[in-house]
Amino acid sequence: MTEALWLPDDCGLAKGPLRPGDLAKLAAYLRAQRTRVLARRTVDEIVEVLDGVAARWLEPGYPLRREAVSRISDVAGFSTEMVAHAIELEQLSSRKADLLATLDGELGDRHALDGFVQTPKGTVTAVGPELIGGIFSANIPALPHLTVMRSFLVKAACLGRVSRGEPVYLPLYARSIAEVDPELASCLAVVHWDSADTATEAEFMGAIDHLIAYGGDSALASLRSRWPQLSATWHGHRMGFAWIGRAALPDAAAADVLAERIAYDFSVFDQHACLAPQACFVEAGGPVSPVEFAERLATHMAHWLGRLPPRRLTVETAASLRRALDEATLDDVMGGETRVLTPGDRLQGTVIVQPVTAFLPSPLDRFARVVPLQGPQALIELLTPVRRYLQCAAIAGADGPLKRRLAELGVTRLCPPGAMGTPSMLWHHDGRACVAELVRWCDEETRPPG
Repeated sequence: MTEALWLPDDCGLAKGPLRPGDLAKLAAYLRAQRTRVLARRTVDEIVEVLDGVAARWLEPGYPLRREAVSRISDVAGFSTEMVAHAIELEQLSSRKADLLATLDGELGDRHALDGFVQTPKGTVTAVGPELIGGIFSANIPALPHLTVMRSFLVKAACLGRVSRGEPVYLPLYARSIAEVDPELASCLAVVHWDSADTATEAEFMGAIDHLIAYGGDSALASLRSRWPQLSATWHGHRMGFAWIGRAALPDAAAADVLAERIAYDFSVFDQHACLAPQACFVEAGGPVSPVEFAERLATHMAHWLGRLPPRRLTVETAASLRRALDEATLDDVMGGETRVLTPGDRLQGTVIVQPVTAFLPSPLDRFARVVPLQGPQALIELLTPVRRYLQCAAIAGADGPLKRRLAELGVTRLCPPGAMGTPSMLWHHDGRACVAELVRWCDEETRPPG
C-alpha cells in the first residue's frame, strides 16, 4: 500500500492511502509549486527559513521535537536520549553559517542559483532539478531532512519515501517547515510504500528528475539494475575506523582522554551510522600499550551506556552480539590472543583486544574491537582489501603521509577522535560535492574572441 504521510494542504490529495496515479499527480503539483515558490526565492531567503526551522528543533521543549523523540524511540528502538542527541547533532550542522559555507564552497558563488554571476570569461548560472526524490533508511534518527535541505538549496521540490523502520521524523520536519513558511513546505511531500511494490516504485521513479537514495548495498544495487538511466546519488554501505598512533599516547593521561572520545564514537547512534568505527587500531611499542588503552576504553564505554542508553536489541541482533562475545571469550580463556575486558553479560559496550589478519566487520551495537598494530604500513595492508567501503577515520598520532595514503585508499573524512558522528554540511559526503552535483551550469561567454 502506498500511503501519504505528509501532503501540502492544497495538493488535491488526502493524507492516507494513495491510489495508482496519485504519485504522478502529486509530482505534477510539486513541480508547479517549485516554479511558483522556489524558483522565485533567492537562495539566501531559503537559507533563512531552513535556519529558522533548525533553531526550533534545537529547543528541547519544542513540541514536534518532543513528539519525534518519543515516537522514534518507540518505532526504531533507540533510547530517547539517543534520539534527542541525534536531533541535536543533525540540527547543529543545519544552521545558516554551514549552509552558506557549503553553497559557496561547492559552487564558488551561491548567487549563481539566483541568476547569472560574473566569471573571468563572462557570466554563469546554476540550475537545479525541478523535482528530487529521496529514498531513506532507518539507521540514523533525524537524517532524512538533509535531502530536503539539499533539494531546497538548489531550488528543487522534494518527494521523499521514508523507511518502514523509521517513518516518523520527516513528516514532523515537514510540519515544522510549514510552521515557519507554509509556501516553502508546499514544495515537499512524504510518502511510504512497501519495497516489493514495483508499480508504485515505477510511478515514483518516472516522476522525479534526480534520486538521492540511502540503503544497504544489495537494495541499492537492485534499484540501480532496474533504473540504470536514472540520474541518482547513491549512499550505500560504508564503515569507519579509528587509528591511534604511538605518538598520541605519551602517557596515561593522554590515553584516558583519547579513550573517552573513542568510546563516544563507538556509542553514538549505537554504531549504526556509516561514519561509526568498526574497529580501533592502536600502534604498539609506545609508553601506553594497546591493552592499557583498551582498559581505559572499557571504563568509558560503561560511562556512555549510562549517559546515552543503548537501543533495544532484537532477537537477531542480540544473538549476533552474544555469538561474537562468546567466540572472543572462548579464545581468551583458552589462552589465545584475544582479551575480553568487559563483563560477559554486557552485550552492548563490549571491549575486546584482538590481533587480526583481516579487517573484521563489527556486529555493531557498541562492540569495540581494539586491534594492536606495529605501524601505519600494517594499517594500510588491513584496509586495502576493504577500501571501497571506507568512509570516516578518527585519527590521532598520524603524520601527513599517512593521511594522504588514507585519502588515496578512499577515506572521505578524517577527524579527531570524538567527532566521528558529528560531520558538518561542509563534508563531501561519500567524497562528493553533494550540492554541486545536483546542478547543471549555463555559461555565457561575453569576452570577445581573439
